[in-house]
Formats: sequence, C-alpha cells, structure tokens
Amino acid sequence: KKPMKARVTVLIGCSAAGLKFKPLVIGKSIRPLCFRRMNMADLPVLYYHQESAWMSSELFTDYFIEEIVPTIKKHFPQQRVIVTMDNATCHPPSLNDIDDLIDVQFLPPNTTSLIQPCDQQVIFSLKSCVRNVYFSKLLTYVRTHAEADNPFWTP
Repeated sequence: KKPMKARVTVLIGCSAAGLKFKPLVIGKSIRPLCFRRMNMADLPVLYYHQESAWMSSELFTDYFIEEIVPTIKKHFPQQRVIVTMDNATCHPPSLNDIDDLIDVQFLPPNTTSLIQPCDQQVIFSLKSCVRNVYFSKLLTYVRTHAEADNPFWTP
C-alpha cells in the first residue's frame, strides 16, 4: 500500500497595526470531500487548489488581488502602505504594479527566520492551535466510537 500523500499549504498574513488577512489554504483537490456539503465561500479561509498543493506566483497574485489589496484599502483608504514580504519565488516583483498606493518591499534572501515575525511566533501558535483542535476531535471520536471489547480504545 502506498503512503498517503495528503498535503496542504497554509499562508497567514498580518500587519504591524494588528490587521489580519484571511488565511489562504492550498490543497490538491478541487473540492475536498470534507467540504462536500459546505458552501466554499462560507469557509473562514480562502481555499485554492493545485496539483502540488504548493504556492505558485499565480496563486499568490490572485490572493494578493482578492484579499490583501481590498483589506488594505478598507482599513487604510487613500493612504500609502508598504507591504513587506519574504523573498520567495512565488512572490513576483509585478505585485508592485497592482496598486499605486501599495508598495511591496522584499526582505533580503536567507533572512526570513531571523527577522520575519510570522516565522518566529505566529506560525508556532497557529500550529499549536491546529494540533489542539485535531487531537481534541480525535479524542472525542475515539471516546464515542470505542468498542466495548477493545480495552485499548476505552478511556
């Protein structure tokens, strides 16, 4: 049996002023089975799909246009804003051409883990919360579906 190759990419973003952007989740499926009875527009994240489930410059540009620019415009109307991003290949320099009031600046290469706040604590906190929710739901499932003759599954 082949190992499962489930993969997702999650992008989170925030501002120094405390503004949080809607997270972006990239999966392999066009419509994952877990969302089959849901309206995808009602999700608390933006869901995109791609065969590799990795970020591409096209997906990031779409996310930048659909989420980042409107959120910035809503909270900082008619103000010049500097957006700082790491120097990833999926962050194209053409982002500077999208809006005259939004200036995208890229961090120097190989400095992300040293100076980017999201890599220091925010991502760690997000992963901790996701693990907590996952294991809580797993424990609830095990407790409600435990077989009486299987002491391993009995709480």
